[in-house]
Amino acid sequence: MKKLLFLLLVFSALITLQAQNVVITGTTTIIPDGNDVNLYQRENGLLNLIASDVVKDGKFRITTEISEPEIGAALGCFAKELPISFRRLYLTPGAEVSVAIDDVSVQAWKVVSNVPKQKEEDLYGENSQPLWKEYYSYKIKNDDSRSPELRAKMDSLQNLIHLNDIELMKGLPHTDIWFEHLVHLSKFCKKSSYTYSPKLEELYATLTPAELESDAGKKATAYLFPPKLVEVGDTVPEDDLFDLSGAVHRLSDLRGKWVLIDVWYIYCSPCIRAFPEISELAARYKDVLEVVSLSFDEEDVWISGSAAHNLSWHNWSDKKVDTGILQKFGVNGCPYFIVVDPQGIVRVKTSGYSTGELNKIIPPLMEQ
Repeated sequence: MKKLLFLLLVFSALITLQAQNVVITGTTTIIPDGNDVNLYQRENGLLNLIASDVVKDGKFRITTEISEPEIGAALGCFAKELPISFRRLYLTPGAEVSVAIDDVSVQAWKVVSNVPKQKEEDLYGENSQPLWKEYYSYKIKNDDSRSPELRAKMDSLQNLIHLNDIELMKGLPHTDIWFEHLVHLSKFCKKSSYTYSPKLEELYATLTPAELESDAGKKATAYLFPPKLVEVGDTVPEDDLFDLSGAVHRLSDLRGKWVLIDVWYIYCSPCIRAFPEISELAARYKDVLEVVSLSFDEEDVWISGSAAHNLSWHNWSDKKVDTGILQKFGVNGCPYFIVVDPQGIVRVKTSGYSTGELNKIIPPLMEQ
């Protein structure tokens, strides 16, 4: 009896282990043999490679194991025959997924999956299939998309796709994926080349009070109705900023000293390259200058990533990524530097970094 019980336990464990495996089988007529097809996990706006396989005889098979109930994933390939793009996937333990890659448009990649969310996600790609095909046909001709004429044409197509998405969303329930698309549309609706903002505001008006208070609802609100920008000459905002231990700080706590605000994120190599120069300036002007690094990362990424960088100055986050104080400053890329005078007035706002750049900005201010 004990032996039978043991075998049953082993068999149950094997079933559980197998249930954590995800297998993606694929075929392709446009990716040449020898190219990798990569599977990424989508986390906090980043793509982290988790598995890959090499195309052979027009086929590939990607196997990975996931322990979470569900992950957002993306399938991509960097073959020169394709534009750089990624097909969104949703995976659960034991998911059965097949992908047929026969078109340069990732929205035309045929995905068959037993994950219910995948079917919902694919509605958006299918809703504008001809537009997506035309969009990717332009993208593959000039993948850097730097030609003004080409960029304008691609922006026009995306604007039409966004309008189609909004019409589709009017008839769909407010699910997690629905909110993902609402936030995405809200984030870019103020771009000058897009005209869908009024239609999106009508869709936003259908949210319930509870939905408006959700994380997604708050993000959509912040993107759709951005705060007044803090410009040079304005007083810094009074937002709650948290250190790694959870203590709350405000920029006004540093009045009486100059403040160098360094906006960074974990995977930003120019941000990391700036640290030695920041450290040297912090030490040289320690009596009159405070340095504050503000994170552009999600809270968990900021906390885990900070362990690799022993910052000797203030390392804070408002835990709102780009919808809090960084949005007020108009930060749209990293690194980004802001200099505040002892009275709390913004004196400098600048983006990007090259070696020696901060030494051109800080010493003249300190020596006034």
